[in-house]
Amino acid sequence: MSLIGYFLLNKIVKENHVSDTGEILCELHKEIVNVLNQESDLEVHDGMDMAICRVDEKTNEVMYSGAGNPVYHLTGDQLIEYKGDFWSIGGTQYKKRCPYKSHTFSYKKGDLVSMFSDGITDQFSSDGSSKFGYKRIQKHLVENHGQPMNQMASAFEKEMDDWMGTHRQMDDMLFMTVRL
Repeated sequence: MSLIGYFLLNKIVKENHVSDTGEILCELHKEIVNVLNQESDLEVHDGMDMAICRVDEKTNEVMYSGAGNPVYHLTGDQLIEYKGDFWSIGGTQYKKRCPYKSHTFSYKKGDLVSMFSDGITDQFSSDGSSKFGYKRIQKHLVENHGQPMNQMASAFEKEMDDWMGTHRQMDDMLFMTVRL
């Protein structure tokens, strides 16, 4: 699904020149439904959650849209969560979709923007009793936002390794933070 999404995103943004993040997700949703034949094949339930940002360095604004996934913005010591729309890209409930909303927020030099896959939040602990969740990500970002990016990444990798212990990785994991 990730590879299909990657190639379709390139088509939508580079070839079709769509720049509004909500429109990008809407077009991606239509393309996924078409490629996987989800309008007529009720057996194909695949979908994906994602978040997408566009940074405008001239206006110091970030445009964001999400399909199930939030974006976190750290400005100073404050963490702001921008929630995405509830529904995924593609999937079995495609007929009930509304357009994906675009949100814009301002940033200052040095602020952080973080996005992550649900493979992070859904990862089970070493004993299998609980998931990593959103609160641990928020706590990590607040506690480590002043560190250099490579140290933030190392601290998160250690935290996730300690959390998982010997439990197997459940899904793809992606955690991306950008200092603006």
